[in-house]
Amino acid sequence: MEAEKETAAQGAGGNESARDIIPQKRRTVASFDNIPEELRALKQWVVWSYETRPGEEKPTKVPKQTNGRNASTDRPKTWATFKAAAAAYSAGRFDGIGFCCSEENGYVGVDLDKIDGWKDEADAIIRSLDSYTEVSPSGNGYRVFVKGKKPGTRERKGPFEMYDHTSTRFLTITGNHLPGTPTTIEERQEVVEKLYTDYLEAKKPAKTKKGAAKKSPEMTDDEVKSKAIQAGNGEKFTKLYRGEWEGLGYPSQSEADLAFTGMLAFYTQDPEQIRRIFRESGLYRDKWERDEYREEVIGKVLDTLTEVYTGGGAKEKKSQAEVLMELTKDLDCFCTTEGVVYANIPLEGKSVSVRVRSEQFKRWLRNQYYDTHKKIPGNQAVQDVVYQLEARASMAGPQEDVYIRVAGDFRTIYIDLANESGEVVEITAAGWRVVQEAKARFHKTQGMLPLPTPQRGGTINELRPFVNVTEEEWPLLVAYIIGCYHPKGPYPLLILQGGQGSAKSTQTKVIQSLVDPTTAVLMSLPRSEKQLAITAKNGWLISFDNLSELSPSISDALCRLSTGGALTDRTLYTNDEQQIFAFKRPVILNGITDLAERADLGDRAVTIHAPELKRRDDEATFWPRFEEAQPRILGAIFDAVSAALRNLPSVRLASTPRMADFAKWAVAAEETCGLKKDAFLKAYDVNRKDNALVALEHDSVGRGIVQIMKSRPAWDGNSEALIKLLKDINPEERWPPANKIKAHIDRCRPALLHVGIEIEQEKRTRKYYITKAAKKPTVPQLGEVPGWTLENDHYNRVLGTNVVLSIEKESDGTFLSCAATWREGCAIGEGRPRFMEFLAEGATWAEALRAAEEYAARFV
Repeated sequence: MEAEKETAAQGAGGNESARDIIPQKRRTVASFDNIPEELRALKQWVVWSYETRPGEEKPTKVPKQTNGRNASTDRPKTWATFKAAAAAYSAGRFDGIGFCCSEENGYVGVDLDKIDGWKDEADAIIRSLDSYTEVSPSGNGYRVFVKGKKPGTRERKGPFEMYDHTSTRFLTITGNHLPGTPTTIEERQEVVEKLYTDYLEAKKPAKTKKGAAKKSPEMTDDEVKSKAIQAGNGEKFTKLYRGEWEGLGYPSQSEADLAFTGMLAFYTQDPEQIRRIFRESGLYRDKWERDEYREEVIGKVLDTLTEVYTGGGAKEKKSQAEVLMELTKDLDCFCTTEGVVYANIPLEGKSVSVRVRSEQFKRWLRNQYYDTHKKIPGNQAVQDVVYQLEARASMAGPQEDVYIRVAGDFRTIYIDLANESGEVVEITAAGWRVVQEAKARFHKTQGMLPLPTPQRGGTINELRPFVNVTEEEWPLLVAYIIGCYHPKGPYPLLILQGGQGSAKSTQTKVIQSLVDPTTAVLMSLPRSEKQLAITAKNGWLISFDNLSELSPSISDALCRLSTGGALTDRTLYTNDEQQIFAFKRPVILNGITDLAERADLGDRAVTIHAPELKRRDDEATFWPRFEEAQPRILGAIFDAVSAALRNLPSVRLASTPRMADFAKWAVAAEETCGLKKDAFLKAYDVNRKDNALVALEHDSVGRGIVQIMKSRPAWDGNSEALIKLLKDINPEERWPPANKIKAHIDRCRPALLHVGIEIEQEKRTRKYYITKAAKKPTVPQLGEVPGWTLENDHYNRVLGTNVVLSIEKESDGTFLSCAATWREGCAIGEGRPRFMEFLAEGATWAEALRAAEEYAARFV
């Protein structure tokens, strides 16, 4: 609840000062500029702070004057101008700003809280009000500002709230404008009245055909309990009465309270009798004595009551929940390894896996009930069935994994086209084909769009006109797209970097369309790891647009998203259970400035530098051309994925980068992409080095170590000595304390290796040893020496008739390895003459070659 109530203890006459409370300084205002000008012009502003009252766990938003004293919504003298409130907030003394309504202005605030559980309905309310809307401080709610007057005194029911000048509450303001809604506050009196009637007005009791209100016969408390225990759901009633709610599938006691109260209300509609019986049950707790909570639970149950016990000897009617459970008895439900329960339901002629907690499943359940009984089931009955299905599947059902878009292993990969026919692409080493069913369960998330049916005969090069990439970095882009179809990962982060007008966003959309089309393309970056994890759970390829920087926590989270990681979070409404988000996803980031500022992210990234476009097509021309070529390009991509499965077992990398699996996958697919041999590895090596240099530019410790090693071949010392030396080099830099230096060194170590600096730490003394990596010798032009031939970066010399001495060089011409093999290819003896060792000991190339030839000649 974002509109906060005042208590008598918070009156403006209190003597509390600002220094009595330590502000928690949570940043809640996204932008002052987004706040409508007409509100900013009024002197009706307060600031607020989070305070936790005695006996309460959840902090309360308390209105404050800019001097730190408590403010009051009914005392305009305690209000301030917008400029004064914004300045006090910006100084870091308060947690947010708020607006007090007055009768003269006629503003109404409509709050939609906890929208995760009713997002479609909340979106419909926002569309009907069609006025300035912003995201609440919690990030999980909306507030809509309109002009009008609340027609009654009720303010809150469930997640729906409505406030105006008659309320004792102020309205928190975030300036976090909801895109797609107006930036102005509109007159909406008729809509306000309708919403008040639909959501806040007390509903009349259920009527019989004769028009009399339904009511159960009067019974004592013991008679009510006896009837309930003997009913079809008597076992559940008994457990709830004892307080044994944990094993019944309810996520929290609040849901159990609501269910138990509903059972009581079937037998008695007397609120006082319900209060009395509840107090003697095992569910009773201090929270029940909170008037607001208790009366909301009882009111909600009585308002939605459709059937009551009428006495007599007739057979007890089954509850709606029991009828719904009978309708789902043959439903195929299963639990994933993460504890999420799915059900396979028939939709559009095919079986679809959906989460049982999803709105899609609940809508299907309601429709089943209506088709059978021509009645609308209550929300509580639907929720009870969801909890029971979850309990049944998690305890006794099969455990299976559910996939989004890509599934499989290194034998077979399945790609969900997500089309109306339910088609899937099956890829093996022998090729690919479109099939109707796959040996994997796919989940179609909200916003997922279909991939086109792929066509044969196309080439990857047909993609070139639709992306803005240089010749040197083209192999990297091709490798990234093919890497998105790797069955297990890890997946590199693609960074599209370029100035304005370089078509970064368009390029992102093109790649997204070839991997995981969705309506949620070009999103803004989530603010927290949890929000990032939820985004990853609901899509395969996720893309974030127009970024300027990455916070350390989000940078670390993106690294885990790339190579695999998990986030645990307290399950909603519980205190001891953890919710686990396990994820590994390909990601696209685009922006103008350097985004790989941290070495660990840069080592996982592929950076494409988009050049400035001299000419670009308009949207009406560009996208039809792309959509015409898209099926052929997709077919060519699947050809490459098939080649990767076919060639992967034989791929050997001379050196292994952090993203070795990605590199091997790209090399394995190279033959079908029209790329020259080793074109990807050469471009990837340059790219990784460039990313390392970017990371060093943004890491003060890394820059300092590079500066130290410019004038010496080696250095050793402890953390304190290193910090002292860094301060001597640059006394104006804000260096980390000695006890934090290890974290900086560990983070920039990979980047330092790229510039030839190695760092080791001795475990016992904790001493650092920093050295310049020895440069590898350059291989002479042996192809010009009689007896040697050059074949694919290998110099070979045949000795006798059956032995081959082979020297392999890097792409930059430096020595890589030396081996002696039988002519059939298998190694001789240890297989490696002490070639590098001879060079390191000071031998000349001629001496090292002579020694290697003597070693190999022993086997001729």
